[in-house]
Amino acid sequence: MKIKNFFSYTLYGFINKKFNGAVLLTDIAILFYGIVSFIEEPKPASFVVLFLSVFMNIIWQAYSALHDLLEYYSKNGLEEYVFPSESIDFPRFIDEREGLEVIRTKHGSAGINRQLNGWMRNNDLNVEEDTNATALVKTYIEKNFDALLPFLTRHYRRAVAEDRLFSNDEKLCFSGDFIDKDMFLVSKGSYYNSFLTNRIFSQKLVSDDGVDLFPAKGCTNIDIKFPYRCFSNEIGISTLAVTKDGYLFFQLQGNHSDSSPGLIVPSGSGSADWSDYDNNRTLTFRELISYSAKRELSEETGSAIADVTANRLLGFYRWLEQAGKPEFVSVSKLNIDSREIKPEKKEQQNKIIKFRVVSNGKLNDKAFSDCFGYLSDPNLSLPLYMCLVYLKDVYENEPECLKEVFI
Repeated sequence: MKIKNFFSYTLYGFINKKFNGAVLLTDIAILFYGIVSFIEEPKPASFVVLFLSVFMNIIWQAYSALHDLLEYYSKNGLEEYVFPSESIDFPRFIDEREGLEVIRTKHGSAGINRQLNGWMRNNDLNVEEDTNATALVKTYIEKNFDALLPFLTRHYRRAVAEDRLFSNDEKLCFSGDFIDKDMFLVSKGSYYNSFLTNRIFSQKLVSDDGVDLFPAKGCTNIDIKFPYRCFSNEIGISTLAVTKDGYLFFQLQGNHSDSSPGLIVPSGSGSADWSDYDNNRTLTFRELISYSAKRELSEETGSAIADVTANRLLGFYRWLEQAGKPEFVSVSKLNIDSREIKPEKKEQQNKIIKFRVVSNGKLNDKAFSDCFGYLSDPNLSLPLYMCLVYLKDVYENEPECLKEVFI
């Protein structure tokens, strides 16, 4: 885990031009080519002098890269920065065209559109890659990398100290909105890109002497409504599942998890991987979200993806503290018994909370009522809270929709 974190963090520095490793690698390639060429056919003395010069340049570049690498790891100290929470004027950031209403909880706030959720449950879209969005995010991060780096350094060091995963996996991002509903636009992103755009949106970075260092200029200002095109907007996935023996269940997130530490979370929750789309480019929007939810659920329950026999999209919301990060909610049927669930050791505690919502082939009203009672629990993560809000809405207004999945 630590090795994967190290390589992710180091490579990210190379990509964002923090140090001159690319030049060093180029010179090494030139030197290697020269040596092979000289062995195959001896060259004049001037040729030797040229490649000796290249060799000396490699020594210098290696020293420079090592110096920059050490600076990358050591001079962005956590002691120089504080990270106070910053109150957000949510209406200022909401795009009125999406008609969002705000739901506030102890652990986050969501922007929702109930009419849009109803539309999603009965309609579909084709999916198309938006390469321009990927380029915009890359340009924004490179432009502001020095200002953003302390956030990354702080989180990386904490992950190493707590022995948890913090790697720069490729992620699937939503680069549009649902205004016109013509196409579901996706782009290729990464976990670090999401961290340095969406995840730190509600935090303010200041130096010890009170100088504002972030938000960075050039993208986030009061005139821009989300979704911000220069933000990663990684797609969040959450699902509530019912097992073969009729139990709907929640999980308990580990205290050192990168998301919602120590809170109660859905049966499966996380984010869509780029491979979910890249390996299945013929999928429609709803099929793509369903596939991502099935994969995430299987990973977090120790089951095979084939054991997730049904999935149905319930709705969509924007995580406001994360710059309107898109989140999709669904329900699933898991073809294993509740006692066979094996929470993922890296993320979850070895305990589940369950309700027998299906018995004798029927929905159990009392169990659903007990389940919805958790909406008042202060330890609910925002994804679970929104899962329960949407589940309750469908249970009360479209129960046949749940029967198709759960029974």
